[in-house]
Amino acid sequence: MTASPEDPPRPIGEADRDAGVQRLQDVFTEGHISSEEMDERLTQVLTAKTGGELVSALASLPALNPGSTSRTPGEAHTGAAELPTTGLSPSPSAPTDPG
Repeated sequence: MTASPEDPPRPIGEADRDAGVQRLQDVFTEGHISSEEMDERLTQVLTAKTGGELVSALASLPALNPGSTSRTPGEAHTGAAELPTTGLSPSPSAPTDPG
């Protein structure tokens, strides 16, 4: 189901922000972004209130190295390998897979 223009932006949780911070730390450690860019994006991640704001803060980052263990926002909840383009956390009514 896709969001209609009337749907309000979905809020993100601390797990999503934490995953965003970890992602930034990984690309900074690998030398892909400068300390200035790290500071700017970190501020964006820590102040993000919606999935769109978080995705915007992490946009254009390089792909992770195969040995990296960090998760992208939403992966802690959904197992997604890429940044989602809509809400980062599943809705509370989303069915869960017990197995």
